[in-house]
Amino acid sequence: MTDTLNPLGILTMMIADEIAQTQLVKYRTLSQLPRGICHQTQIKWSAEISQPSISAKDVDEDAIANTTAEIEPATLNIGQTAFTHSFSVNLVDLEQAMNTAPSAVQNLFSAHLRRGLTKILREFNKAIFNGDGTKAKARVVGLERVIDNASAYAGVTATDWESYVKNVNFTGSIDTEFTTSMLREFDKEIMIRETDYDLIITSPDVALAYAALFDDKRQIFTNPGMPNAELALSMLSWNGRPILEDPHCTPNTMYFLDTKDITVHTYAIKESTSVENLVFKIKELTTQNMYAEKYELGVIPQLQVFNRRSVNAIKFVPV
Repeated sequence: MTDTLNPLGILTMMIADEIAQTQLVKYRTLSQLPRGICHQTQIKWSAEISQPSISAKDVDEDAIANTTAEIEPATLNIGQTAFTHSFSVNLVDLEQAMNTAPSAVQNLFSAHLRRGLTKILREFNKAIFNGDGTKAKARVVGLERVIDNASAYAGVTATDWESYVKNVNFTGSIDTEFTTSMLREFDKEIMIRETDYDLIITSPDVALAYAALFDDKRQIFTNPGMPNAELALSMLSWNGRPILEDPHCTPNTMYFLDTKDITVHTYAIKESTSVENLVFKIKELTTQNMYAEKYELGVIPQLQVFNRRSVNAIKFVPV
């Protein structure tokens, strides 16, 4: 009976539905960042580490030579390592499901597929923060490496290309305490550097510490028909930018991101499937058990920050 089945085809078609069931939104940073698909094993771009000059001239003057922007080649690798999950399906169970109904076959595969997608998406989301370029992190170079100005990022070390990182003061010797005044000073520095951000990402603990800064500013209102006053607390934001709470975020850290300069990449390989611009590959593996079929699900990831100055951070936030 199973000779008439195409389990691999069924699994491939099910990936999109299972991602919806797994809820990509649970992996909050991964769900919010722009996503791209790679067809080459190197992500290459030109890092502009200084601005070109301009001139002021009268309209009847000849053109004046200007200095061009200083450019350095930036490169990240992709395609060497994947996040994967393997599982086996008992052929007796598969035969029985086929003899029952098509939905029984899907139900048999569903739990395996959902478990694999959950594990892969979770590790992918974590690597966006803590990826150190090693095999254990699928070679992803994450946000912590981006803001580590002491090290090169994508092969570029220029000081004019650095992230801005501010440390919260514990001892009185570094910067300042975590207050709204410090946040305003941080914003001022971002403005002076002529950079911007449209999304703030932090951990739930830091989000609570941030909300506590405004405890005495929350408003009390009464709903019509309700006898008691209720405490109104809207979604967190700062300076008009949303604050995204991600439990995988680096502890005691707030990232200020210009998402237009950030892309989550996955590598497109033959006979893979793309769901929400994330490329997954599933393949049947050889097995020593003639009464089982074994499959492996995987994704080949990388994170690209086009301009290092588009990722800035506040570190050591007390919680």
